Amino acid sequence: MIAAMLAQGADEAEVLEGYPRLTSRMIELARIWVAAHPLRGRPKKLSQQGVKVKSSKRVILKGDPRQLTNTKRV
Repeated sequence: MIAAMLAQGADEAEVLEGYPRLTSRMIELARIWVAAHPLRGRPKKLSQQGVKVKSSKRVILKGDPRQLTNTKRV
């Protein structure tokens, strides 16, 4: 919950004011825990994460067993 508050824009001072028993180290550990334990389920699309896709070109790698003989090489 603390990491979610920080992700929504609350700064550390606001969190400490609202939860006086917490320390700066506990807030840091909350960030680390959320990074180590991501939410379950399908990941967000890149556009939902604020990332702009530059290219969606697919490249066939050498030795790919799925490579067809009739396809054009890029």
